[in-house]
Amino acid sequence: MRKTVISILLALLLCASMLPAAARADGGEFVFDAETGTITGYTDNKVTELVIPAEIDGVAVKEIGAHAFKRCYHLSSITISEGITTIGELAFFKINVKSVTIPSSVTAIGRYAFSDCKNLESVTVPEGVVSLGDHAFFNCRSLKSVTLPESVTSIGESAFSRCEELKSITIKGGVATIGSYAFEDCTHLTEINVAKNNAVYVSDDGVLYTKDMKTLVCCPSGRSGELVIPNGVKTIGQSAFASCKRLTEVKIPKSVDSIEWRAFHSCKSLTGVTIPNSLTIINGGTFCFCESLTSVKIPDGVTSIGSGAFTGCKNLTSVSIPKSVTSIGACAFYGCESLKSVTIPEGVTKIEDFTFLCCESLASVAIPKSVRTIGQEAFNGCESLDRIYCSGTEEEWRKFIFGRDNIPLISATVCFREDMQKTGGILIAAACVVFAAGVTVFIVLKRKKRKADK
Repeated sequence: MRKTVISILLALLLCASMLPAAARADGGEFVFDAETGTITGYTDNKVTELVIPAEIDGVAVKEIGAHAFKRCYHLSSITISEGITTIGELAFFKINVKSVTIPSSVTAIGRYAFSDCKNLESVTVPEGVVSLGDHAFFNCRSLKSVTLPESVTSIGESAFSRCEELKSITIKGGVATIGSYAFEDCTHLTEINVAKNNAVYVSDDGVLYTKDMKTLVCCPSGRSGELVIPNGVKTIGQSAFASCKRLTEVKIPKSVDSIEWRAFHSCKSLTGVTIPNSLTIINGGTFCFCESLTSVKIPDGVTSIGSGAFTGCKNLTSVSIPKSVTSIGACAFYGCESLKSVTIPEGVTKIEDFTFLCCESLASVAIPKSVRTIGQEAFNGCESLDRIYCSGTEEEWRKFIFGRDNIPLISATVCFREDMQKTGGILIAAACVVFAAGVTVFIVLKRKKRKADK
């Protein structure tokens, strides 16, 4: 019996030796994987101050693992010892720390490593760090200053997005890639500076461009008033002006032939923008939530309006769509509450799902006979829709495929391309109107009653 008990105890000890070790530190314990040299957790979620050691039980600490301290919400002071090389993803997510000094031994800061540390005010990234992961300092709303070293070559997607107190940043010479949205919604950021020895990027008037000045990469979100893009720029990059909420006008040169996805997303004060004739595609989300835009003229040559291109432009009253357009994406004008009328050009074959959803002031729509399908909720919430002008016949209209929840289409009067018709003994004449987009429709007019009719 005694031998059996001893055997069981030895077995338990052997199993325990195979589990991650735990080292005590001020009331809590580090959960440590000695085999990889990784701290994977801490047992006291209420800890306020912490020194992360260089070694635990004689084994060197190499890495702060993923999620290691993300539930230590009260942690306000961290000392990271020299020798640690990696800070893993979500390692310090949402902690209460105000400042962080990262040792020179660290080479990589992982995804979301310090994300949502809303009291973090300053960060010094030491020489030796090569990459800042996606969302590394995302939503650090109190972050006022960041020092980046020459060694950094990569700044990840949304790395400093929503750092509302950040006023300036300098991109050093070694940076070769900057992810999308890296500085989006940094509402006090008025300039992005670039070291002269950087081979990939350059700054002009505080705006970030590629070195050859062909692509506008990022306009800092804190810019206000008018901005003139230099002639020669060919591409306005993805989300380049996103959340520039105080920018009122952007002058785009004729040289620009590409405006990428979400380029002007949430430019809430933007009242004027001239789309150059060289453009052929308006990409998805390009002007979404530009709440101060009142009118837009889309130039001839544009063939496609992307999904959500003008979503949430609630003060947009008119839009001119040229006959060159053959595709209008889902949600393209969703929530354009002030839009009164629209003419869809011949060549468009489908009105996609939610295209005009909640355009509550939309009173009339001209639909060409080329349309074969109207998607679900394409006109749902268009409470003012009174009249639809169809360039085809009633027979052609009846062949349309209608998606669900398009009640306003049922209640509106549909006018067809028929010269004369009698309905209920009342003579109806048709007058021809040619819209700018080239769609020919016929508007129904009731003739005046004659004395004999009385």
